[in-house]
Amino acid sequence: MDVRSNMVRGSLQNRVEDHFGMSLARFIGYHTQVESLCDYEIAELLTVNTALIGRLRKRFGIKRADGFLRRFKGTYGEDALERFREIIQQPHASLSDVGRHFGFSRQYASELYKKIYGRSYREIRQREREATNRNLKEMSKKPKQLKQVLMMKGKMESLGLAVRVHKKEHGYFLATNGHKVAVRFSATYRLRGRREYFQVTNLKGAARFDYDFLIVGCIRGADQAYYVIPRHAVPENGLSLMPQANAKSKYSRFRDAWHLLTPKGMQTLPAKCAKGVERWPTIES
Repeated sequence: MDVRSNMVRGSLQNRVEDHFGMSLARFIGYHTQVESLCDYEIAELLTVNTALIGRLRKRFGIKRADGFLRRFKGTYGEDALERFREIIQQPHASLSDVGRHFGFSRQYASELYKKIYGRSYREIRQREREATNRNLKEMSKKPKQLKQVLMMKGKMESLGLAVRVHKKEHGYFLATNGHKVAVRFSATYRLRGRREYFQVTNLKGAARFDYDFLIVGCIRGADQAYYVIPRHAVPENGLSLMPQANAKSKYSRFRDAWHLLTPKGMQTLPAKCAKGVERWPTIES
């Protein structure tokens, strides 16, 4: 019986290699683990007995296909897994949000999450909180200016910009697309009539190195506004910024003007830049 079984397996192995360009073990593994096909479906592909596929799968150490995700896609559409990931990866999203979108319970969403990511939602969220706490603890040991620079770096990276942190004799700055960027934050606001405005001072500190843009973050609670101001438009003393929706000022055009940070290579380069870009010491963040 073993001789006959080996002959059948050898014949099937040759057939799979000739027609599919892969080993029999890889063929069964792919269709089981990736395509989530059952033994009888693989047997139909190869026109063999279902029991033979079951024996071969066990011999190769391949687990039975998990039909959970397959049934989920069959019920909610081929793009259901992508939609699940998009929802759950949004800031402040929860399993309940996923359940409401698809119309099933939070418990089912929890089971689905574990099937997709291999760990429970609670476990992964706990790890994320621990990582965040570690980053905050490390951040607390850094100088205030560096903390602000790193905060702005995170904001810019969330917009798809590649950013590096550099250090000069008088402080830190960012580099992106060939531009030097100075950073300032303001959480102090004053009243001018009925309008609130943010006062940004200490611009002389930013002017201690030759920067191309000053990015100012105005932060008040959950409200945030960012201004990308070219060097020639930055005053010598201080800035008064009014982030309110209806407020108009000469700096309004620079609010969220991230498009100004286009690569220098797409602009007319100064003569000295044509010879090579200045290298700065990199600060690991």
